[in-house]
Amino acid sequence: MVAAKECKHLAAQLFADSVARHGIEPGLTVHSDRGAAMKSDTLAQLLATLGASQSFSRPHVSDDNAFSEAQFKTLKYQPDYPGLFTGMLHARGWLELFFTWHNDDHQHSGLALFTPAEVFFGRVAAVHAVRQKALDAAYALHPGRFPQWLAQGGSAAHGGAHQPARGARCLGGSERPTRRRRAASEQISDGASRHGEYAATRDASIRHRGASLIESL
Repeated sequence: MVAAKECKHLAAQLFADSVARHGIEPGLTVHSDRGAAMKSDTLAQLLATLGASQSFSRPHVSDDNAFSEAQFKTLKYQPDYPGLFTGMLHARGWLELFFTWHNDDHQHSGLALFTPAEVFFGRVAAVHAVRQKALDAAYALHPGRFPQWLAQGGSAAHGGAHQPARGARCLGGSERPTRRRRAASEQISDGASRHGEYAATRDASIRHRGASLIESL
C-alpha cells in the first residue's frame, strides 16, 4: 500500500486485504514498530478477530525490524531509485515495478538465493531440484573444477557426481567458505609481506639520512 499518510484505518485495511487475498489461516504473528497506527485498538481488534497476534519492536529502537530495514536498503540501493517521488502516481508506478522484481526475480541471500515468491508459494523444492541437476551435470562434464571433493575420493565413475553437488549447493556449500578463507589468508599474508618490505625500506632510508647528516657535520 502506498498512501499519502499513515493512520489506523489504512493499517487495518492493509492487513484485512492481505489476509483475505492470501487465505492466511489463524496463527499469524505480525511484527511491527510501535507507531500509533500499529498499536491502535482498531488494528488490534481486527488482528484478534483474524486470529493473529502482535509483536512489537523494543522501545526506543528504530531499526529493530530487520526484515523491513533490509527491504528498505534493497529499495534505496536500486540504480534507478529516484530519491524523491514527485507524487502518488510516480511513487506507485515505480514501486509496482520494484516489488514485482523484488518478489519474483530477486534471489535473496537471506533466503538461500531463492526468491520470496518461491518460498511463499512453496516452490523451493522444485527450484532446488533444477539447480541440483545443473550442478550434477556440471560435475559430470568438468570434475576437475571440484578439487575439494576429488581430494576426498569423489569421482564421476564412483557416483561422485552427487558428492560435489552436496558440497557446492546453490545454498552455499563447504567449497565456497573454504575459497573465501583461503583468499583472506592470502590477503593477510601479502599485506604482512608488504608491511615488512615497507619497514625495511623505511629503516634503510632513516639510516642513510642519519649517515648523511653526520658527514655534513
